[in-house]
Amino acid sequence: MLTTSFCRREVRVLSYVVIAFSLFAVIHVSLLKIENLQVVERLEERTEEPKQVSEREEDRREGFSTVKNEPAEFSSSAPQTEKISLEGEAGKTTARKRKKDKKDECKNMDGNLSGHFFQDEVVKFNWTEARSQGQREVFEQRSKVLLDGCAKMDSGKGVLNPPLDPIYQSNLWLKDHGLIYCPINKVGSTTWITNLLKMAGEDTRHGRGRVRKIYSAPLGLRQRKSFMKKAMRMIIVRNPLDRLLSAFRDKMLHIICKENQFMVMQKMISTKYSDPDTPTDPAGRPSFRQFLMFIREEMEKFWASKGQHEVNNHWKPFWWYCAPCHFEYNAVAHMETLSEDQEYIIRETKLYGKLNNTRTHSSKNDHFTSTREATKWYFGQIPRSLLEEIIRLYQPDFDLFGYSPEDHLALSNAQLN
Repeated sequence: MLTTSFCRREVRVLSYVVIAFSLFAVIHVSLLKIENLQVVERLEERTEEPKQVSEREEDRREGFSTVKNEPAEFSSSAPQTEKISLEGEAGKTTARKRKKDKKDECKNMDGNLSGHFFQDEVVKFNWTEARSQGQREVFEQRSKVLLDGCAKMDSGKGVLNPPLDPIYQSNLWLKDHGLIYCPINKVGSTTWITNLLKMAGEDTRHGRGRVRKIYSAPLGLRQRKSFMKKAMRMIIVRNPLDRLLSAFRDKMLHIICKENQFMVMQKMISTKYSDPDTPTDPAGRPSFRQFLMFIREEMEKFWASKGQHEVNNHWKPFWWYCAPCHFEYNAVAHMETLSEDQEYIIRETKLYGKLNNTRTHSSKNDHFTSTREATKWYFGQIPRSLLEEIIRLYQPDFDLFGYSPEDHLALSNAQLN
């Protein structure tokens, strides 16, 4: 009897224990599922990003085709993903508020998030020896214009005497290919720097600092001079006024979500300079007229100080940036004919197959998809007197590289003060 009773009690206790553990397991699994769902919901809320579309100019040229690569984000000022705590209701509320604030900060006039993207095109040519000879003659003529311009200039004004050491260091020396290249901001330099980093097997995000270390100048002055005599010396230029407009569209119209020098500059220019003919921008960005007024003041200080006043690299004059009368560049490429010019340079320096002939189309942060239409509209808002002053301040760049300001002057508005 005792044995039977004892066994029954043991069975009941064991049953209760099993039931208790089962209930505990069910409750535990349910809680884990709820927690996982909450985490997923919060992650989805943080990782939602609006679609952004970069505009692309359509190039129509004879004799070559282009292959478009996928666009990639290319801006150090783009919003960065923030790490947040997913614990508790307070963290969720904070995350939502940060997300909303970031969207509000980055909205442009149309209410869309502004991004900064680039899009590469690989250019394919049906290249012939006749075409190569024609390009060689083009470069010879441009070199002659450069040398004649240098001979006519008065070095007493400081035009021919920029400091050479920084230029030796900033130039890229491709010692294995007999090429020296002076990379100028807003004149195709992004394309070349990206391609040279790829050729070296480097991360393209490293930029100018890394590419200068890889393609650095020979240490000795004698070695530099010796290499310069036999090397192809390349510079890429464009009409100085087109370069200023490109810098404006890139650096002044871009909605910047992280404070940097260009955000500060935008606010300063829009506040300091008056443009009664253009409505105030709600995001605090300056008009093109205000930007040129800023450029005029900067360049006047630059000339008065004989180059001691530091001018931003995106609008620093070509002659100061690259010392063309010292280096005597024999491969003067123009942005207006860059694809043909690059093809010749790549082939002549045995870089064909190692370096793609590409062009980079960057978002311009306005409504224009055609550079021609943008040029017509923006310069139509500029008083002729202001544009004439800008031309005077950049005159050496026009003279050395054979550019004319007449088309842009014809677009300017003589009725504006």
